Amino acid sequence: MIKIIVVEDQGILRDSISYQIESKAEYEVVAKLSDASLAYDYAKRLNPDLILMDVFTENGNDGIDNAARIKKDFPNIRIIIMTGMPELTYIKRAKDGGIDSFIYKNTSSNELLAIISSTLLGYSTYPKEEKNLINEAELTKREFEVLQLICNGLDQKAISEELFISLNTVKTHISSLLNKTGFESVHKLAIYAVSNGYIITNNK
Repeated sequence: MIKIIVVEDQGILRDSISYQIESKAEYEVVAKLSDASLAYDYAKRLNPDLILMDVFTENGNDGIDNAARIKKDFPNIRIIIMTGMPELTYIKRAKDGGIDSFIYKNTSSNELLAIISSTLLGYSTYPKEEKNLINEAELTKREFEVLQLICNGLDQKAISEELFISLNTVKTHISSLLNKTGFESVHKLAIYAVSNGYIITNNK
């Protein structure tokens, strides 16, 4: 029997996931936890084959940090991180922590079981990362400066005064920004840059 621990702070979801897992006769959920900080002791005591760990758990405890701790001391235990938040930093942190696989909570039951099966066999599954449109565009330092000021709400005239460049030069940089990133408007580019953490604004 393959032993699995499920760590998820929402009771209904925890029970649902456990039910899906135990629909396969060879899988047994040996513990259902709401707090990631408990997982280490359960892993040590129960020696599960796999742990399915949520990123955010009860009492504010971080699933990725606790999973990394388990992987360090019990490398043979397979761990799958799951989250409902499409945050790319979670993927990087999970990879850095040696976590075997990473899934989103909207994954279908069949896909969940398939990823559990492949992870148990030693395969690693991670979501495909979206292209970094800004970094891949290879913007110049000046273009980044212009973008930073746009994201902080400055208009073209204010940007020209701030950077001591002509209005036409500002327009040229903006055209280059749009051409390189593929955005149709500065407004959409600014929203993308701020929401994805490429530009930190001074706005409060």
